[in-house]
Amino acid sequence: GQRADRRALAWASAMADDFSAVGQQCQDRRLDTGLADFLQRHAAEVFDLGIMPRDEAEHRLRYKLGGDVTRLRNLSRLLISFPDAQALLSSLKDLRTEIRLSV
Repeated sequence: GQRADRRALAWASAMADDFSAVGQQCQDRRLDTGLADFLQRHAAEVFDLGIMPRDEAEHRLRYKLGGDVTRLRNLSRLLISFPDAQALLSSLKDLRTEIRLSV
């Protein structure tokens, strides 16, 4: 009913506010230099998301990785954004030919 609709609208508004805040934080962390050639060729934007918070890393280690610290690989994260799907696909094709990177 109307009550559920109001709650859904409140939730959607809160999510939009959260995404706006995250978007601004990402803009503040945009990397403009030192990008790999295949990213530059396809107009990718790269953002440094920083280091995973300790509590999140400990949770992941405990519940997802069974305590095996050698499997914890994504402590430092980057976000790569492409202007469209075609740029992403072209970049992935180029990535396969980049000899200095391993995928």
